[in-house]
Amino acid sequence: MQKPARHLLALGIAASLAYGTIFAAPTTAFAATDAELAAEIERCSLEFADAQEKVDSLMVQIAENEERLAEIEAVLPDQREKTFNSVRTLYKFHQSGGGVLDLVLSANDFNQFLTMVQYLDIIQNHNYEEIDRLIQLQDELSIVSATLDAQRQEAEAERDRAAEALAEAEAAREEARQAALARAFAEAQQRQAAIEEARAHEGETFTTASGNEVQVQAPETDDVTNGASSQEQEQQSAPEQEPTPAPAPTVDSREQYISTWAARIDAFNAGWPLAGYGRTFAEAAYDYGVDPRWSPAIARLESSSGTYCFASHNAWGWGDVDWPDWDTAIRSHVRGLASGYGYTLTWDAAQTYCPPNASYWYSVVSSCMYEIWGSDSL
Repeated sequence: MQKPARHLLALGIAASLAYGTIFAAPTTAFAATDAELAAEIERCSLEFADAQEKVDSLMVQIAENEERLAEIEAVLPDQREKTFNSVRTLYKFHQSGGGVLDLVLSANDFNQFLTMVQYLDIIQNHNYEEIDRLIQLQDELSIVSATLDAQRQEAEAERDRAAEALAEAEAAREEARQAALARAFAEAQQRQAAIEEARAHEGETFTTASGNEVQVQAPETDDVTNGASSQEQEQQSAPEQEPTPAPAPTVDSREQYISTWAARIDAFNAGWPLAGYGRTFAEAAYDYGVDPRWSPAIARLESSSGTYCFASHNAWGWGDVDWPDWDTAIRSHVRGLASGYGYTLTWDAAQTYCPPNASYWYSVVSSCMYEIWGSDSL
């Protein structure tokens, strides 16, 4: 069977901004809102990452300055006592100027005279040094305190910026998800027909976009691509109903999302070349606004999760591109899905990704997505 033609994305050459990889991908016709949402999610995710990196850097600096501040405050009392004694000594030294002069003139020879002068200079310089040391410590204390205040304010501002970017990304992700739900409901008949066709030919083989032969497999349920729960389906059929506002996203909620999906994807890929890259898949899915099951499911279908790649680290039948490593490849593929196909698997995406065998391709990817985590998990 002839392999499907591969083209550039409708928007042109898709480049991985974060990793500098330029690649050609299967072309697709997608709504402008899909590309706009993908770009907005990526922008907000990059802004969040930048703000969070600055917060982390500032916290290191704050910790260092707090440590130095504690050191200064610990030695200041002793230094003040030394300075007080030095000032008192200098005062007495200057008050007894005649006695000091008599002591110097009483020298028996020139060498003794020089020794006495040097001794007196040492005493005087030592006392002045103690005074200077106190002044330097107090000046440093003021500078470190002011720097700490400025750093704390900057860190707080960066936290606010990160939270705002995260909230914007979360809102865009939810919008993309809802658009995917709406599209899936609109495609219900085509999807059902594809699954029924796959069930009728289950166990037979077909050619993927990579040119590999794969057995036809049907998902356990008919509602696996959109991840809609029964409650969401009811809301979809009753658009006038106002959804319950979601809590504001936090860094912890992002990490929980990534950790949860990373574990699921790692379990799915256990024993395959892509094993251990669950976190990369999950991070990319979150940061680019894509169903986290989608890319690993395609990789299982197209290359047995990286076992049979027609190009270096290309587990997805994605153009004719080579990638230097799995991390770069995963993030580039997920980014391409976001900008070229939207949030999650659709019937239209299957027709574009593998035109000759769209029904079988759709059915197997759906089944793999269900295996990663069931239909109500999106």
